[in-house]
Amino acid sequence: KEKYEHIKKQHYKGEKLAIFCLPGLDNFIHDIADILSHIYEVKLVVTTDSNEIVQAYNWADIIWLEWANELTVEITNELPKGNKKIVCRLHSYEALKYFPKKIKWENIDTLIIVSKHVGEILKKFHPDAYKRIKQIRIIPNGVDLNKFTFSKKAHGHNIAVIGDISYKKDPAAWLQVIGFLKEKVSNQYKLHIAGKPNDAGEGARYLNYFEHFLRESDLQENVKIYGYVRDVNSFLEDKNFILSTSIHEGHPYNIMEAMARGIKPIIHNYHGAKEQWPEELVYNFFFEIEEIVKDDYDSIKYRSFVENKYSLERQIDNILKLLESR
Repeated sequence: KEKYEHIKKQHYKGEKLAIFCLPGLDNFIHDIADILSHIYEVKLVVTTDSNEIVQAYNWADIIWLEWANELTVEITNELPKGNKKIVCRLHSYEALKYFPKKIKWENIDTLIIVSKHVGEILKKFHPDAYKRIKQIRIIPNGVDLNKFTFSKKAHGHNIAVIGDISYKKDPAAWLQVIGFLKEKVSNQYKLHIAGKPNDAGEGARYLNYFEHFLRESDLQENVKIYGYVRDVNSFLEDKNFILSTSIHEGHPYNIMEAMARGIKPIIHNYHGAKEQWPEELVYNFFFEIEEIVKDDYDSIKYRSFVENKYSLERQIDNILKLLESR
């Protein structure tokens, strides 16, 4: 905080920043809003209430639209831009939906994307909308390293999965991976699943499948399901690996947070994975995972990777440069 108070004394102009986000999607914006509040007057508006949205919009000099979704469609089409600076941050799923076709891109000064491949996906599925975007800036997500205690880890048998139980995470693959490791490497491997269903119906399907498959495959002693875990730092304390089997990601926090703790990741090769992570940690097929779990283990390397590329400080510096540019 002292660092940003110093920046505020140098750069504070009394500008008002309103950040708009739909309820339930504000997971990734709180750290940013808290830090920017030391430099700007900030209102974090997490609501669907039209009156509240309009009041905050009229109050602000700078508008931040968190997610390029239906809220951004509504604001850009219904409210006048005037002299406001408007930025929008697109994470990942929005590029696969109809939203980019409906957004009034003429009213957005800069689109922030969290990775290069998200821009490629946006261009592929929405070429006409892509042409209307004035400016694109890549600002990767950042981890508050103070919240994740580094300790030297080593080869072991505890594998963590952290994330919503949803189709894009490919939860069925979690059980295939632990089954493979149990049969081919060691029956001591255990999978620890921290996450809740992203959608009630979808989640119920997976939870029903888990119960059935664990019983049928004799994996009940090798898999533990925790549900939603608030304290990720503590959950990761005794874990040796973090597993990501996702088929689509923007810039996933679960991998960054585990690496910050010194944990080795096992990452399926989704579009963009090899651009974001060390290639030797990315697999195509299950049989390649055996080499990852047996290969060299270097906690300092994993922590340093996140410190150098994906720290919250680095993210904030990039955001400030964008917001201060005209």
